[in-house]
Amino acid sequence: IEAIGLTDPLIDAEVISIADAGFKKVGLKNYKLLITSLGDAESRAAHKIDLMKFLSSQKLDEATAGRAQLNPLRIFDDKRDEIIDMMAKAPLLIDYLSDESKEHFNSVRQYLDKLNIKYELAPKLVRGFDYYTGTTFEFAHSDLGAQSAIGGGGRYDRLMNELGGQDLSGIGYG
Repeated sequence: IEAIGLTDPLIDAEVISIADAGFKKVGLKNYKLLITSLGDAESRAAHKIDLMKFLSSQKLDEATAGRAQLNPLRIFDDKRDEIIDMMAKAPLLIDYLSDESKEHFNSVRQYLDKLNIKYELAPKLVRGFDYYTGTTFEFAHSDLGAQSAIGGGGRYDRLMNELGGQDLSGIGYG
């Protein structure tokens, strides 16, 4: 995978660039690109310890506590005001990135800057599937309210392995 460059940060930036160009081509305006990194296994494991410690100190309803046990990152997706307020104090995965993940994400951002693609860092942006890794992004439209996403994606380097196949790197969006 490394030999053919599929994990190169430039690939991440190019995929984001293609999505951005598509939205511009159809005439969309008033949207923004949100990006973050979900890191690697090392980053996520370190973060999960502190996130679970934080969540265990909160008063969570039964359904939210159940979701936290399955995938604590998903609590960042909750749209309820009281959960949003609570999660404002939660530890952020981006602060736990391994050196390798941090370097990759910084390179993606540098490429986006060189491509003149404006973005906002969104450290609370998550994906609903555990196979997402590294660069994660979402295009949001300001006129759509709370459910503002018009497209998103990211790296899913663990997907093929989770499906029983070989380790294969990937990035995409929808």
